[in-house]
Amino acid sequence: MGTAMRFLLRLAGGLCICIGLALVLPSLSEVLSDPYDIDFPGGAYSIVALILVAGSAPFVFGVYLIRKARRGRQPTLAPQASAPAIVEVHLPEPPIAAPQTEAARVAAAPLAAASGPRRPWLATAGLGLVAIGALVEALLVAFTVRTVRTTGDAFAVAVFIVLGGIPLALGLWLAHVGDPGIGRRFAGDLTTNLSPLRRPRVLGSALLTTAGLAAVTVLVGVPTMLIWRRGSGIVGMMALTAFSVADPVLIAFRRSWWLDALVAASTWTLLLIVFGAVANAIEPMHEGAMIFLLPMMVFGGALGLSGIVRFVRWASAPAKSDAMLN
Repeated sequence: MGTAMRFLLRLAGGLCICIGLALVLPSLSEVLSDPYDIDFPGGAYSIVALILVAGSAPFVFGVYLIRKARRGRQPTLAPQASAPAIVEVHLPEPPIAAPQTEAARVAAAPLAAASGPRRPWLATAGLGLVAIGALVEALLVAFTVRTVRTTGDAFAVAVFIVLGGIPLALGLWLAHVGDPGIGRRFAGDLTTNLSPLRRPRVLGSALLTTAGLAAVTVLVGVPTMLIWRRGSGIVGMMALTAFSVADPVLIAFRRSWWLDALVAASTWTLLLIVFGAVANAIEPMHEGAMIFLLPMMVFGGALGLSGIVRFVRWASAPAKSDAMLN
């Protein structure tokens, strides 16, 4: 795994951990500051449980991404460790071939000097500058689209965009100097990770997971809410209800019901926060937010039925095996 892919995984993992902490800490402090003034089934304890479940999903996913980036360092050391072994194989050669080997070594020296040694810390610093520059550019573009109306304002923003590109270019240069060929390795990592999704069977299996269903629900539901703004709350409720039915049904046929149920509950809580926040940002819902009680009740009932189905399948499995033996 290349330096760029490891940096992206660490950055995404850090963002997920920050999101998890942002979901948990402020909400817990607000609930625990006045736990008796809560009109919710189960009181403050149920609210605390929902907050912890919602924050656990991005936190655990962030830790997983950081661990994956840390483990990705091992394959990059293998070519460097095996290179001396290749050189040693060519050492015991006849004296006649020695001048050719020396000439080849001298000819290859400029290429090695041109590529330079790999310095991951310098490449990581450059990628950090690239991330900062890209964020600045994105903010400037968003500001331009929303507020710029005159030619003078557009010219000023264009100047700032050009100036904001300086750290972006500097970061790209540092990344290339610190890790020559970083772009080629990043493209190879993307191809390696995304090529299995070209197979319809693998893509279908990925979409049937909890994360895949959640991604499809967000990618379909949020744009529909933005298009149909007046009914955004109803659209979000229907999308969350669809997830509340589909995922528990699939959990009954997966390997570990308890683990998948915990992941599904965390993902469902995140989807509730996403759809509720988007609907409230489009149009303040106030008492209309009570429509999200429907997917909550549907998810609880569907998850319970899923557990019953899984228990029946588990209880009937020995009987089937005995019937096959007899």
